[in-house]
Amino acid sequence: MPEKNRISGPRSWIAANTLSTNNRTGSRSASECWRAHKKNLAERQKVIDSREVELERVLQDEQEQLYKISGLEADAAKEMLLDRLERTLKQDTGALLLKHEAALKEKQEEMAREIVGMAAQRCASTHTSEMTVSTVDIPNDEMKGRIIGREGRNIRAFEKTTGVDVIVDDTPGVVVVSAFDKVRRETARLAFVKLIQDGRSTPPESTRWSRKPRRRWTPISRGWAQEACQEIGVMICTNAWCT
Repeated sequence: MPEKNRISGPRSWIAANTLSTNNRTGSRSASECWRAHKKNLAERQKVIDSREVELERVLQDEQEQLYKISGLEADAAKEMLLDRLERTLKQDTGALLLKHEAALKEKQEEMAREIVGMAAQRCASTHTSEMTVSTVDIPNDEMKGRIIGREGRNIRAFEKTTGVDVIVDDTPGVVVVSAFDKVRRETARLAFVKLIQDGRSTPPESTRWSRKPRRRWTPISRGWAQEACQEIGVMICTNAWCT
């Protein structure tokens, strides 16, 4: 046998074997695809059958309702239809209300907070201005220079002694005393009045005049406290009020 035929024989066998293997693999893949497709069709058929059953039930219910309506008079049939429509509308309305109730409540709370905040801000600005400031009248604007003193020593000494802020601005005939503590503010105001009447605003005079209203203020505040307690019916021991 020639050499060429001996070589081509095995090659032909290998090629034929490979082709047979590929054919089996292709047949297996096609079979698997067919089974998957068949399974998918079966599942879809189940869904269709289920929907047909549901549709048949709905149609049967509607037919029963039509039979009932057809056996009724016009007014009774109309009333029955209106009743069904009313129930449907109530269900839809209830669902809609529940859906928007939370959003509406949140919006109302937000608006309420804004209104309360604005009201508190407006009232607080006016209330703070009225409750933290006292004014003292002065005879002329030259007195402002005496109150301030050289390099501001007089006004600094008064503020340090009384614990308040003294505001001397361009407002004619007025000096402002500012403090959150109303007792301290009123004490400073009375001391300021005495300093203006005395005509001297030196640091020693500021210290001396600020102590006198403080001693005078104690019995006044004690009397006010006793009157307030009597108005609300609270009994107090006068011995507890001591300086």
